[in-house]
Amino acid sequence: MGRTSLLCWMFNAEQYAVGHEKPENNVEIAPSTNQPQENEGEGLEATSLREDSDHALIAACCAGNKQAFNGLVLRHQDSVSTLATRLLGDQSEAEDITQDTFLRAYEKITEFRGEAKFSTWLYRICRNLCLNCLQKKKNDPTCDAESGTLPEELPDPRGRFPDHALMKKERQHLIQRALSPMAQEFREVLVLYHTIHLSYEEIAELLRLPVGTVRSRLHRGRKELRERLHPSLPEA
Repeated sequence: MGRTSLLCWMFNAEQYAVGHEKPENNVEIAPSTNQPQENEGEGLEATSLREDSDHALIAACCAGNKQAFNGLVLRHQDSVSTLATRLLGDQSEAEDITQDTFLRAYEKITEFRGEAKFSTWLYRICRNLCLNCLQKKKNDPTCDAESGTLPEELPDPRGRFPDHALMKKERQHLIQRALSPMAQEFREVLVLYHTIHLSYEEIAELLRLPVGTVRSRLHRGRKELRERLHPSLPEA
C-alpha cells in the first residue's frame, strides 16, 4: 500500500471516530506547498508530529490529539507493511493486515505502557494478525498456498545469494517455494532478523522467547532454508 493511501484511510477513520464528516478529497495530512498562507501553522504542526519521538506522539494522542497518531503511521507503516508481506507472502493480504494493525493500535493506544519499544508492540500486533490470517488459510482447503508473492530480497542464509545466477522472477519463485513449507517459528525469525533487521534481543522481546531460543531457531531456519534451496541452487 502506498504512503498516501494508508494515511488517507487512517485520517478518514479518525474523522469518523470523532464524529466529523470526511473531507471532500482524501488528502495526506502532510501540508501541501500550495496551501494558503493562513495554514502554515497547521503545516508546521504536521511536520512536528513526524519529528517527535514515539513516546511524545503517543502521549499527545492519549491526551486527545488524534492527529498525533498519523505521525506514528508515517514513521512505522513501511516496516509494518514489510513484515506483513514477508510473513504472509501475499501483497494484497499484507495491505489489509497493515491497515488492521494500525487500527488495532489506534484503538488500544491507551494500553501501551512503554515497557517495550512502540515498534516492538506494533510488530507484535502485526504478527498476531498475520498468524490468524495464516491459520484461516491453512484451514481453507480452497486456498492456494503458493498464490502469494514472497520477498525476492530475503538474503541467502550465508549472505551469498548469487544474483548473477538467477533472474529476478526465478529467484523470487525459488525463495517462495523454500519458505512456504517452513514452520512459522523458523520462517518468522528469518524474516525478523534478515528483513526487518531486528537484533536477537528485540526478536526475543517481540516473540516473548529467551534469546537462546531465538538464536537456535535462526540457526535451524538458516540450515533448512539452505537445504531447500540447494537442489535448485547448489551454491546456497
